Amino acid sequence: MLMQSMRVLALSLMSALVAIVVALFFVVPADERGTVVPLLLALAVLAAVGQHGLVGLLGYRTPAIPPATPRAEAAERAVGAWRTGMVLRFVLIEAVPIAFVVIALVADEGGYFALVVATVAALVLAWLHVYPREATVRRVEEHLDREGGRSHLREALEDSGQTPA
Repeated sequence: MLMQSMRVLALSLMSALVAIVVALFFVVPADERGTVVPLLLALAVLAAVGQHGLVGLLGYRTPAIPPATPRAEAAERAVGAWRTGMVLRFVLIEAVPIAFVVIALVADEGGYFALVVATVAALVLAWLHVYPREATVRRVEEHLDREGGRSHLREALEDSGQTPA
């Protein structure tokens, strides 16, 4: 059940980015929406690459579970670290599209298209780093278990005995 609620949260956060792009579609003048400015496009792509690196560097840092920690306490700590890390990773990912909202509103041309590119990149990154998938759970679990303790994160997150998709 917990895994399902984490998936719903991740999808809700991701859909909020899409809602922002849709809302700005009606705010940005029609003649400016399709304009491509190579510099802004390059900035959006470079920002996405930077985001990916930053999320990998900061987004999975968790306190290690000490080896003697009882199972229930370790699982509770692991789930707390998962939740905190999930939100941190999303915040790091959404920062660039939010910055491009400002650019889309201020730029004379090309800002909306760059926002769309930044948002698509952010959605891909959110799928890779925020949505509870097997690879994401494994990566967090490795950080939690790095000092020899056992976090039991996977078991704590499982819903109905299923492993993450």
